Amino acid sequence: MNQSKHISLGIVTFFIFLFLLGPLFIIFAASFEPTTVLQFPPSGFSFDWYQNIFEISAFMETFKLSMMISLLGNLCALLLGIPAAYALSRFDFPGKSFFNAFFVSPILIPGTFLALHFSVI
Repeated sequence: MNQSKHISLGIVTFFIFLFLLGPLFIIFAASFEPTTVLQFPPSGFSFDWYQNIFEISAFMETFKLSMMISLLGNLCALLLGIPAAYALSRFDFPGKSFFNAFFVSPILIPGTFLALHFSVI
């Protein structure tokens, strides 16, 4: 690939990332706005919205439940994944290819559906 194609690919990639992450930057900047309405330019700087998060009991309960579920899910994944990875990498046994495909399928399936979607369009 010559130098001009390399630079143009970098520029296009930059603008794609800017397009995808732009709304996130706007929301992040708006979270420091002291008023309830999004304004540009901002009328001030405040941490009030972040303080309100911790004062809402429903949010804190939901946050604690989400953290508990994610920790238990990660623990289960580790307890299942580490022995499975060890067995699949060290031993030969009947059904090894099936289990290998079973454990790799969550990585492969999203890309397959995306490719199928674009092929239909």
